[in-house]
Amino acid sequence: MDLVPLTIRTLRSAMTREEAGRKLAPSGANKLVRRLLSGPFVGLSDVYIPYRLYKVTAQDRNRQSIRWVAVDAVAGMLDPYEFPQSVLPDRFVEIKTRNFLPERLPEEQNREAVLRSSRRLLFSGGFFRLSEPAITAEFLGPLFYVPYWAGFYGSDPNIKVVMLDAVRRTVEGAKAGELLKNWLMQGSG
Repeated sequence: MDLVPLTIRTLRSAMTREEAGRKLAPSGANKLVRRLLSGPFVGLSDVYIPYRLYKVTAQDRNRQSIRWVAVDAVAGMLDPYEFPQSVLPDRFVEIKTRNFLPERLPEEQNREAVLRSSRRLLFSGGFFRLSEPAITAEFLGPLFYVPYWAGFYGSDPNIKVVMLDAVRRTVEGAKAGELLKNWLMQGSG
């Protein structure tokens, strides 16, 4: 299936293709380690994963905390994004691309994922010595995308994918690579 490029709204990338290439296809000793773990580096591609943004309010006794949290709209399993305030329009750019995963989760399931991750964050931080917090999540729409760089390693049929978050500049865990591999195996659509 040949996908038509569409214009999407994405967070501004903090990495160029060259920077991503240096991180995903390192030289020297790092190259040897990566090659042993994943096989030879065979390619690099930009990929965009959809996210939904929520205003999460946690209330306990007379205290209130407000956070802006975004969760991926494919499976709700990637690390959430937390913003210090509602996402500002200057953080976004519009691009034309074919390399974006479709949203798969209904909004209600996304809301549950953001509530679960918010509970974990709040309880791990000792939020106001919680007694009976009320946590709500308000969808702030519209959908937006987060840019990633995908490094491909090995050879068919054992291709491995390492994903690099192009905003945080961090290598992601295996879940992100699995999302991409599943999408590619489904015919990119």
